[in-house]
Amino acid sequence: MESNNGTMSQSFVTPWGTDPERYWERPDYVKAIADTMMSQICSSLADEHGDRWQSVIASWGCVGIDGKVAGKLLRWREMPALALHVSGYRHTGWVVISLDEGSDTYELELTDEQMYAKSGSRLQEVYFDELGPRIDAMVETGDDMEAYEQQVTSDPDNQEVLSWRKRFPNLRQVVVI
Repeated sequence: MESNNGTMSQSFVTPWGTDPERYWERPDYVKAIADTMMSQICSSLADEHGDRWQSVIASWGCVGIDGKVAGKLLRWREMPALALHVSGYRHTGWVVISLDEGSDTYELELTDEQMYAKSGSRLQEVYFDELGPRIDAMVETGDDMEAYEQQVTSDPDNQEVLSWRKRFPNLRQVVVI
């Protein structure tokens, strides 16, 4: 499509047209995106942590007693998004995972309990195979796993944080509800 000044203009295209506001009228589409996000989070954690990937998600404090991850579907910065309520070692509040459909990448952003974005907590251009480890670093471990484990094990009050990473060996169902 050519604009008046002779340059190419890009339009936002969805399965139902070019109006970006209309995707919200299709909650099944947003739910499908959220399911894909959770699948990609789990897969990327399994690649890095093997069989312990469930325990990593549990250490974020977002797994309910029923073994399911509770999340909100929302529109964040004009993108379809999934928000997970977390209570990790480094962050308590929400982590918002939004899909930038134009670049086919994700944005991650930490917010407080009232969903106000925290300054400097936004990561852009996160690829699907980086989702889990990037969220884990933001919510739980930081960039240095050795320092994290040393800090957690040295403080008796933090023993429960580390133990979450070893629980739920048989957690099989991680579902957005």
